[in-house]
Amino acid sequence: MGGNIKIAFAALWLFAALVSSSGKLLAQPGTAKTQRAVELHESGDLTAAREQILEALKETAAANDAYSWYVKGFIYKELYKRDDQESRNSHNREISVDAILKAIQLDSEDKLYEYNRKALKYLAQTYFNDALLVAGSLNKRNDQEARKLFGRYKELLPLYEPQADVTPYEVDFLGRLASGYRAIYHNNRDSNYVYLTESISCYENILRLNNEHYTANYNIAISYYNLAAYRISKIDYQTELFDLIVIQDECLKQFRQSLPYMLKADSLRPDRKETLKGLMAIYLSMNDTDKSDFHKRKLEAIIGGEK
Repeated sequence: MGGNIKIAFAALWLFAALVSSSGKLLAQPGTAKTQRAVELHESGDLTAAREQILEALKETAAANDAYSWYVKGFIYKELYKRDDQESRNSHNREISVDAILKAIQLDSEDKLYEYNRKALKYLAQTYFNDALLVAGSLNKRNDQEARKLFGRYKELLPLYEPQADVTPYEVDFLGRLASGYRAIYHNNRDSNYVYLTESISCYENILRLNNEHYTANYNIAISYYNLAAYRISKIDYQTELFDLIVIQDECLKQFRQSLPYMLKADSLRPDRKETLKGLMAIYLSMNDTDKSDFHKRKLEAIIGGEK
């Protein structure tokens, strides 16, 4: 089965709405220096607007004013969009988030609720997009960066959308991360074994969120099976008898680990040919020819029905 069965995962999305985020700052009464910052923003001078709002917030009246913090958050959001939208470590983005959160804290009457919510939603979604992009080009140095970015998104989501369910986003992120870890493992299966275990761990976390997730079950099964198959392929005439016995025992254990996940995947999508091929191979590897033949007949029936 080795490389014949592809590792698949659900399609992922980026938030397309980011490009259309409004650059229009809400105008309302505030301190004189805050109003001046708003005017500078509207004139297009973001650098001067930033300096002005920082100056404004040195005064007690502005420091206790939700609108002034909203203005700071908005200006820094626009600076992020202008200067470092491609930077995953943007200070402008973090400063903007912190200012918006401060504005929400001070806005006891929720007068700015919708404006703060929209700004925070935009910023949070940039963290999610960055998390997916990093996970999609995973290497040995950036996996923690991907997790940190997604963690920030997960932290912010309930603050602008309290009833939102983060589960589908977490499932997508973990799936992308798992695929990235598998790619690292396959670059050198002898020295990168730890990355296969990280991949399996990601799929297991998906199953904790949704035990009925076909792809996570299927991919865990494939991972254990292929690990055993690879170890068997390394056996040659130089392998010592004692080592051979140990390898065979370990591989049998991995085939057994694979089986319940493949059975679960089969129960979720009983007519999928790749799952039936997996069950055929697993049972055959466990010397259970009756069950292997049973799934072979099911597969043949499906293929015959397609002709």
